[in-house]
Amino acid sequence: MSDMTNAITTKCVVGAAGLALLQSASAAIVFDGSDTDGRSASASFEIVGGDLQVTLTNLGAKPTANNWDGSYALSGLFFNYSGSGSFSVGSASVSGGIIGTLPAGKTIGSYWAFDKGLTGAPDGATDGLRAAGFGVGGGSSAGNLGPAGSNTKVGGLDGAILGWDNIAGGNASLKLPLVYNAVVFTLTGSDLTSLKASDFSNVTFQYGTTFTETHFEAGFHDAREFRQVGEASSVPEPSTYITGLGALGILGLYGRRSRKPGAAC
Repeated sequence: MSDMTNAITTKCVVGAAGLALLQSASAAIVFDGSDTDGRSASASFEIVGGDLQVTLTNLGAKPTANNWDGSYALSGLFFNYSGSGSFSVGSASVSGGIIGTLPAGKTIGSYWAFDKGLTGAPDGATDGLRAAGFGVGGGSSAGNLGPAGSNTKVGGLDGAILGWDNIAGGNASLKLPLVYNAVVFTLTGSDLTSLKASDFSNVTFQYGTTFTETHFEAGFHDAREFRQVGEASSVPEPSTYITGLGALGILGLYGRRSRKPGAAC
């Protein structure tokens, strides 16, 4: 009985360890892009608690010349999604800080809208997160990611994202509040179980308030290779896989030698 108990326990440990290793290997799908004038951005897509979490980050450097304008404010992310499951309007939060002050009762989501079925977006994208109107068809005229009754008309640059924490040297096109660093969007998921890079296409970063202003298409980056300063990778290094798989092999060998017929977890 003791041998059988040990075998069953070992089998369960092997199964649990294998599952934990696979779960630890999950990572965000990360896209990034840049232009020749110092603009740079990233967008990560990840399933968190059954919802789609999108982190939109302005990685650009502040212009050195004065009178820089809103064309450096990241104000939209457009894409197509062809994977399994779906997602819809949810909420938004700041990762970094606010330049200016959020009015009482509002969140950063009050200034952003998420819509599906858009027309007129860059590269034919139909899904979009935006702080400006851009004249797209089929989109909300007001933010829809904030508390009920708090949403603000989607139009100007308020709520857009800078890569730095002040507007010194900027011109009058900048409207507060603004975000520095990133906004994290949580889109309510339905039957979302996994993501892969090929689920997303025509991923485009948009700046300013019109499509005539800067926008550029993003490229996919393996999350193990793309890290912001100070960000730890959620994907184990190859040595971690080797060590983990070696341990699993030892446990599995022991389990096979000890297991009695009919043993189950």
